[in-house]
Amino acid sequence: MAGGRPTLFKPEYVIITQVLCELGATDVHIAKALQIDRATVNRWKHKHPEFCNALKDAKSLVDAEVEDSLLKQAMNGNTTAIIFWLKNRQQKRWRDRREVAVDTVDSPFREFLAAKAELD
Repeated sequence: MAGGRPTLFKPEYVIITQVLCELGATDVHIAKALQIDRATVNRWKHKHPEFCNALKDAKSLVDAEVEDSLLKQAMNGNTTAIIFWLKNRQQKRWRDRREVAVDTVDSPFREFLAAKAELD
């Protein structure tokens, strides 16, 4: 006999979650809407494959719509969209780089440390 409290999961949560995700909800939003903890959402993803698949499918659909919208904005000359697209799609060429050149300076202290290291 399994211990612990009975699950709060209901089959209708699959449809509710799918609709929420299609509206752009995150796991935190879903937890609030279902009046559960976010950790419970994560447990349900592992325990109820239909729940997990509903989340993944709906989120993928919305992500594709946002990506399409971003592409359209970039193609229409929206500079912010262009920069965002390039930084994410071609990271090696367009990432913000911070290169720092370090010059070594000879100092009496450095010579002292080198001499001390030889003695040790």
